Amino acid sequence: MPSIPQLVDGPQIIVNPTLEELITLRLEELLFGLRGVDLFEGPLGDGGPYPEAAIGALEAAGGFLEPLAGPDAHDLGTVRVQVTVRGKKDGYTATRHKAEQVCSALHKKELGGSIYACFADTPFFVRRDKRGRDYLAINLTIKTFSKRS
Repeated sequence: MPSIPQLVDGPQIIVNPTLEELITLRLEELLFGLRGVDLFEGPLGDGGPYPEAAIGALEAAGGFLEPLAGPDAHDLGTVRVQVTVRGKKDGYTATRHKAEQVCSALHKKELGGSIYACFADTPFFVRRDKRGRDYLAINLTIKTFSKRS
């Protein structure tokens, strides 16, 4: 009978998570995978700790702050994150379905932390690598807030 892995120090607690971490934490919560196993922050690597099929979240260029007036003034920000879904060899249809599920899981959702809204574009094909694995991407537009000191 296989042994069940045990958490030695309990679940990992992240203080002030990055946008990428908030996204992978949410995807892990929704059972899309496990952070550090098949869910990653940053670009997806090839080999090493990265499995054949994986999901990565990477903050992209763009974004701006919109200061609001008033006694409880906040800065509203718009940032962009790209989520990449890489499938197994010759598995375009399964990769497309997984990307659509990720899109639905994140679109128009609050993700916690400083994120109050996340809007996901339709997944699109990026490329097929030399190993025959398809990459699809979902561009997220994220609205953030932060209280001014």
